[in-house]
Amino acid sequence: MRPSGFTCLLLLTAFCSGSTACRSTPPRQATGPAALPPTGGLVFTGRRPDGCEIALSDRSKWAIQPAGASATLHWRPGEPLQMGASGDPLWPAAITSLTSGATAYARPAGRY
Repeated sequence: MRPSGFTCLLLLTAFCSGSTACRSTPPRQATGPAALPPTGGLVFTGRRPDGCEIALSDRSKWAIQPAGASATLHWRPGEPLQMGASGDPLWPAAITSLTSGATAYARPAGRY
């Protein structure tokens, strides 16, 4: 039986909490709509008009699986996001809006 996406997300979070390799440096202090939430998590900062590429507060860009692009069209700058594993080898990341709960599968597309 294949674990659910939520189960994978919980496992990834538990692994990263105990692994120093997954920890990042403290976030820079920012202001405005792209400011990081108090927990230091990721924030949505923008997208292409078609929703197929998004930008996050850590200055990373992500290509979005075509089936999930419609979910990103409803995300607003400043919206907190959670990154997890999708279980899909072509789209390995699952990016979830903590505001709406909508998830899009993605893969790295560089930095901005």
